[in-house]
Amino acid sequence: MLKIAIRTGCLLPGPPGHSSGTFKARYPAFLILAFLLSACSTVSLTLQRESVNPDQLSANHWVSEARDTVTEARHLRVLWRDTESHFSKAKNSLANGKYQAAINNAQLALDEARLAINQSYLERAKSGIQQLDSNTQRYNSTQRKLIEIIQREIRLKKGQSAYRHLMDFFNNETKYKNDP
Repeated sequence: MLKIAIRTGCLLPGPPGHSSGTFKARYPAFLILAFLLSACSTVSLTLQRESVNPDQLSANHWVSEARDTVTEARHLRVLWRDTESHFSKAKNSLANGKYQAAINNAQLALDEARLAINQSYLERAKSGIQQLDSNTQRYNSTQRKLIEIIQREIRLKKGQSAYRHLMDFFNNETKYKNDP
């Protein structure tokens, strides 16, 4: 029996009534299946041994989110005084394994950066709306509606939205002038 397995290249002898060539063709499939099963068990054992702390995942998420927003605020040059220190404390806490402190500091940095960005856009929108004539009669109905939307968003402290609408107004002013 061992001679048959060695001669056919398979550890299993062929079934009765079949030539050993059939099993030769199936041998790679058995080998691949065995390899995949062993690989899956190795991966699951590795994951069980190196399980990730849920607090660490949450801290990584908050620090990453804060990094992106702080970078945007830095790019706009509107970063507040303590935002950078909160962010560096979050990074240091994460590196030292103090996940709750990292989450708290990252959330503080994120909130401050978002507020700074919104404040910047709000100030830009306010100065832009002041450039428009107080006499809205010279504008058509579409332009007047857009001015009302911008003023409402300024009152609601929605800086980015107000600024986006204002830029839309300025970019399309020539188009609106041609409207009836």
